[in-house]
Amino acid sequence: MHAQPLLHRYRKICAMAIWAALALAADARATASTPTDCDAYSQAGRLTCLRTAAAASEVKLAQSHQVLVVAIAAWYEDARYQAAAKRSLVAADRAFAKYRAAQCELNKALGGGAIGAALQMRQLLCVEALNTARAAQLEQWGTNLGQR
Repeated sequence: MHAQPLLHRYRKICAMAIWAALALAADARATASTPTDCDAYSQAGRLTCLRTAAAASEVKLAQSHQVLVVAIAAWYEDARYQAAAKRSLVAADRAFAKYRAAQCELNKALGGGAIGAALQMRQLLCVEALNTARAAQLEQWGTNLGQR
């Protein structure tokens, strides 16, 4: 009998992760449409710059994740709620990684017959934008979580 409520809770978490990802996508579209500091470079330099920006966004995302983990550990709620929040964060992280991969692959595919470097740039811009939006969301949650 425990499997049914657990499955329901898992579906609910997945649905929340999808809604959060959709909200992030809206933010990412706005971010991706603005010129970046990489625009000043040649095509080869721009690709290198975008790779660096995407890698930096991964680092920022990991740091923001840690901010939330620390905030959850210091949260005034009981240990069971902290554990549930940590499990949900892990599930949301997995869902976000899958969403980001699919979304950025779509963004790349929508480049059509563009040369490979241009397609890669589209993908890197998408990764950077989604990571930046997700990092901001995690930091906001970590900052707003009540402390003991």
